[in-house]
Amino acid sequence: MKATFYTNEFMNSHAREPKGHGYWGFDVSLCVAERGTTSLGQYWATGTYSAAKREAKKRAEQDARSIGGTGKQLVVRVLP
Repeated sequence: MKATFYTNEFMNSHAREPKGHGYWGFDVSLCVAERGTTSLGQYWATGTYSAAKREAKKRAEQDARSIGGTGKQLVVRVLP
């Protein structure tokens, strides 16, 4: 499942790209052409940005499958 990560809110708040170790928040939505956008909620993780990003995508894919959203687009906002 394809996931697009948007970092503009984080960058506007912190004046830098998300990277390194920290407490990361992600707001995830599932886009389904026939049904529009469905919020999957927020995911939080501690660790490196790359590891947290992988974990958020993995959890979002599991949640999307549970509501029958396989093969669709995930939209992920990196929270400030």
